[in-house]
Amino acid sequence: FCLCRTFLSISCAADALSANVGFFCCVYTKLDGKQSLLCLYETMAATSSAAAQLPESIGFVGCGTIAAAMVRGLCSRTDGPACPVVVVSPRNKQKAEELQAAFPSVVRVADSNQDVVDACDWVVLAVRPQVAEAVLPTLVFRAGQTVVTLIATVSTETIASWVAPVPITSVVRAVPLPPVARQDGATLVYPDHPGVMHLFCCLGQSVSARNEDELAAMQAVTSLMGPFYELLNQTTSWLTKEHNVPKATASKFTGAFFQSIAHDAFAASTDQDGFQALVHEQTPGGLNETAVRELTQGGVYQAFKDALTVSVARLQGKVKLPDS
Repeated sequence: FCLCRTFLSISCAADALSANVGFFCCVYTKLDGKQSLLCLYETMAATSSAAAQLPESIGFVGCGTIAAAMVRGLCSRTDGPACPVVVVSPRNKQKAEELQAAFPSVVRVADSNQDVVDACDWVVLAVRPQVAEAVLPTLVFRAGQTVVTLIATVSTETIASWVAPVPITSVVRAVPLPPVARQDGATLVYPDHPGVMHLFCCLGQSVSARNEDELAAMQAVTSLMGPFYELLNQTTSWLTKEHNVPKATASKFTGAFFQSIAHDAFAASTDQDGFQALVHEQTPGGLNETAVRELTQGGVYQAFKDALTVSVARLQGKVKLPDS
């Protein structure tokens, strides 16, 4: 896809929010043979600056890996808007207490999930899909709240029915990943909500999808994170077990190598055919072209597509999630 980002010399600090300045960024992607425009933007003009500010308080119902990453990303920023008061669920006691210890001036561990909802303007739903229906309908929300749901397999309409009287226009789906802890990566958002887009711009980048089908397709790509880590694990294992490379050396080299080519991939993403160009530039008959051919003939890339198809089916509720 094509990523065009304009950074303005005016920061996201509160004084900048009152200036007549806009931040604009667009991501173009090709889905089903058609160009689609996925808006990645903030508007900081005086007429709409309030929509681009962070809330005074933000709470997390659920305190797993992604919720903790969001809290760390919000609280460790060194510029931009001030960190909101953060209230975290006591559900994962160890993670919650670690966050409070790391950021004692802004993070509080709630007494209960209802305490989180009562205390905050914005509420992030970060419980597992398997327990969401048992937990969320028991909570009492307020009409003026904004609800950000990280629950992948539950539709906006269903979440809205659980958090009423919050209007459905204030229920926003988001797909952050662990790198938001260091303000890195791109978070999918649906529907386009200026405040939530701004929140995730403070945690890296934010990308809005046009509809839930598009969100599911792009979210499926995030399921390749685990296979990518397993590729690194298998590569390191191959070096150590079959070629006696010390494990520390193998890990260091493998991580650094993939990080270096990831930079090239990100640079190529500014051209819609950039990834294909990177493949085509491999030396004919060379190691890389041969490896691509072997993996293609072995069905590896088709297996990746098959895995994506399964992920989309799960996200769309066509395949039942396991109970665990």
